[in-house]
Amino acid sequence: MSKFWSAFILVLLFAGYAGYYFCRTNLALAKTSLAAEFGDEGITEKTITNIASTGLVFYAIGKLITGATCDFVGGRIMFVGGMFGSVACTFLFLAAPTLAAKMGAGSLFWLFLTAACLNRFIQSTGWGALVKVASNWFSFHTYGRVMGFLCVSYLFGDFAARQILALFMEDGGGWQQMFAVSGEILFVIAVLCLIGLRSRPSDVGLIDPTVNPSNLFGKAGAEERPPNVWELLRPYLFSPSFWLVLLMSVTLTFVRESSNFFNNDYLKVAAQVSDKQAAIYSSYFPLFGALAVLATGFMTDKLYSGRRGLLMAGSLGLLLPVLWGMAYLPSIEGTRWPVVMVCFVGFLSLAPYAFLTGAIALDLGGKRGSATAAGILDAIGYALGGVLGLEIKSRIVPSGATSIVAWQPFFGLMLGLVTITALACVAYWFIQERQPRDVFEAEAAVE
Repeated sequence: MSKFWSAFILVLLFAGYAGYYFCRTNLALAKTSLAAEFGDEGITEKTITNIASTGLVFYAIGKLITGATCDFVGGRIMFVGGMFGSVACTFLFLAAPTLAAKMGAGSLFWLFLTAACLNRFIQSTGWGALVKVASNWFSFHTYGRVMGFLCVSYLFGDFAARQILALFMEDGGGWQQMFAVSGEILFVIAVLCLIGLRSRPSDVGLIDPTVNPSNLFGKAGAEERPPNVWELLRPYLFSPSFWLVLLMSVTLTFVRESSNFFNNDYLKVAAQVSDKQAAIYSSYFPLFGALAVLATGFMTDKLYSGRRGLLMAGSLGLLLPVLWGMAYLPSIEGTRWPVVMVCFVGFLSLAPYAFLTGAIALDLGGKRGSATAAGILDAIGYALGGVLGLEIKSRIVPSGATSIVAWQPFFGLMLGLVTITALACVAYWFIQERQPRDVFEAEAAVE
């Protein structure tokens, strides 16, 4: 019965967070269609990029608020509530042109902006709530595998959303049909999670699991709720390990978010493919990242006794020559090599990224503060890495660039950031993980 419930909760969490991406990825895929339809009203691709960038700010702010809230309120209610809220915002965006026709000229932009920003703020509840539920359900010696599987949810969700929504681009359904289908899919998943999801094993008569004894709260990390905000935040403020992970979050979020949003544009120029082909090829980025996340999650549990820093550093070290090739090998233009390199970037960057707000957030936060750890890491990562990634690319890569050479400064910057991150991973291992993990191995042997 215990294995059944653990697997059942995993499936619901996976499906729920993957579903969030249908109401997130749709904006990136719809920007060309929106600009074509509403260009006369000032809605351009640059406008949509600005809306997405502003939405990331609201997403980051939301992470700070909702992460800590999850640790006090509980994960289940916020996980499910976030899905229903995102559905409502998606249909508000869909209704914006109709509402704008009644409100008058100039209102369309503000309606699009309001719907997109509100959606991202509400979606900020999802990951912290998922981490909170996972901290209650799974033992620390399985964090790598469990969170590796759950981290695949957002990679798979991104991949599936791009593949499915690209079909509506092909059939001429336009952005309206894409948004309608996105909302309908997430609504169905939300109903299933509302019915089946449970907050902790004791809710169904099972024994609650143990937490990582090296968590920043010590023995108090096994308690589900903190006594007050200061006791929740204090361990993070004074932990060198957490500050290193925060640095990693900023740099790797830059890589992930800028790649997610601009892979389409890069592939159209570098591989010289159509909009539809670029949408499909860009989905390989999260797909190959998912494979790496699963493999490295298993490896850190089974082969590295929960020590993740050196494996992350090795993966990022292998990423450096790939980014160098994307920046300084213009001869790949017009070939399929840009597609291959996008796959490698996904494979080598997304596993280290996934560890930060997944297994490492659980390692450091335990049951008491895991959602807060994930929320802070995501919030600062998106505010400094995600938003800046969108803005910096827009400034250093000319709009409508037709040559791969124009992308050199952007990939050169990514090359420098990944180098810094690899060094931070080594420092994290040295401070937090280099001591033998006898307790981890003993617990794993018992299980």
